[in-house]
Amino acid sequence: MKAISTKMKQHIGQQVSTLATCWLIVRKDGTRHTITDSDESIVFSGETHVSRLGFNRSALESKNNLEVSNLEVFGVIDDAIISVEDIEAGRLDYAQMDVFLVNWADPDGYGKIPVRSGTFGEVRLTDSGMFVAELRGNTQPYNQVLGDVYTPECRATFGDHRCKVDVTQHQMTGIVVSAASRAQFDVDVVVPAEFNEGICVFQTGRNAGKTCEISHTQDMVMILKFAAPLPIEAGDTFLLTKGCDKRTETCKGRYSNIINFRGEPFLPGQKVFSPLRAD
Repeated sequence: MKAISTKMKQHIGQQVSTLATCWLIVRKDGTRHTITDSDESIVFSGETHVSRLGFNRSALESKNNLEVSNLEVFGVIDDAIISVEDIEAGRLDYAQMDVFLVNWADPDGYGKIPVRSGTFGEVRLTDSGMFVAELRGNTQPYNQVLGDVYTPECRATFGDHRCKVDVTQHQMTGIVVSAASRAQFDVDVVVPAEFNEGICVFQTGRNAGKTCEISHTQDMVMILKFAAPLPIEAGDTFLLTKGCDKRTETCKGRYSNIINFRGEPFLPGQKVFSPLRAD
């Protein structure tokens, strides 16, 4: 049951209404985008929802169980609101979004009709110059699996509260000298092999704040597993953290952290090397 004002109930009961759809998008970095499909901008609750006729939404499907409601938002790329760079850099990933209707003739006087709220899922670009964003409802977390399963490898993330390794003791910084592509660039330092399978966090440049997985290094050449969201440029600085392959040998030999190992390599049926086994 959606709570709406008495005036709004009376308004939507008329044969002709003056309703417009508004979107409030709040990115994880706090940036707010306020948009409407009305042909004129709308001021509601002190915020100006900018008129963008290129925005639309799919039909809403809701169910009376815990299944996630379906809603997609379509929009034309507009550098003044949401640019290709924003999408490629993942700035819209997991953004909070509210979709609601207002009476454009008197927005604050009638209040709003909530349509859907939730977080963005996949945001993708289309060949026609538009973006499509899946809006996940508030029941999405109930679809996630809770608890652990038995695995021979460690289930902790390197340096998290379960691993407990102080990652600051296993990091180094560097500067990009030149970039051959978004996935390969020359650096000003020799990176030891222990950083293979680690992570690279860009500190400055167009990818500032973005985390990329390291594939491996060759002399002073850094090779990423997947391309960075945006072009890498000379002078960009980065922070590297050593990798962990989740194996007992690495946990014990490289990090002396076997007491916090979160795997079960010696369970029956697990075919892993162990000095305690004759085979």
